[in-house]
Amino acid sequence: MDLYFLIKEQRKSIRAPVDTMGCCSVGKELTAEEKKFQILVALLLSSQTKDEVTYAAVSSLRLLLNDLTPKNILKCPETDLHKCLEKVGYHNKKLKFLLEISKRVQKEMPSTLEDVLKLPGIGKKMAYLYLFHGCNKNEGIGVDTHVHRISNRIGLAHSKTPEETRIQLEALVPREEWQELNSVMVGFGQRVCLPVKPKCSSCIARDKCPSSGMLEKKA
Repeated sequence: MDLYFLIKEQRKSIRAPVDTMGCCSVGKELTAEEKKFQILVALLLSSQTKDEVTYAAVSSLRLLLNDLTPKNILKCPETDLHKCLEKVGYHNKKLKFLLEISKRVQKEMPSTLEDVLKLPGIGKKMAYLYLFHGCNKNEGIGVDTHVHRISNRIGLAHSKTPEETRIQLEALVPREEWQELNSVMVGFGQRVCLPVKPKCSSCIARDKCPSSGMLEKKA
């Protein structure tokens, strides 16, 4: 756990895309239900897509619809919606998911893990982040590619899949750290612990990280 807390300390001075363009950045001016829906949309579009692209797509939807709501999504021509999503990874499939989700949540947004996972295109990582940022429920750690990669790189996990990583992290990390861990690790992965040529010389945890020497040589 020492490495995680070192990384968390360094993150206080690092501004990353996830801090200003991730689902946690959804506007405070929205109603509770509007915020939940827009968080869900941002998470749906974020899979296999950079935060900058996701943020631009959500912003385009807001501009197109005035109010990004399930009702307005369903009233809008699909061709117009598609133009907003065309730079998002797997945009054709995600548009279908967005339309189906909009139909299902018109009356009420989901508030339990079981109900969120019933929505098309929504996996556990997205569900845990939605429940925390939208419903203030701390149900589990949202493990994406950054969290999975860095956790194994620094030795917090020894796993082959994000789900295995989540289980190992939840057994190791205090529950009060679960939700912050995602943004801490994602931002760290975006700015310092890059997938290729990580900036080990700039990492506060380099002296304790089991991979730093090997990674620096490869870089």
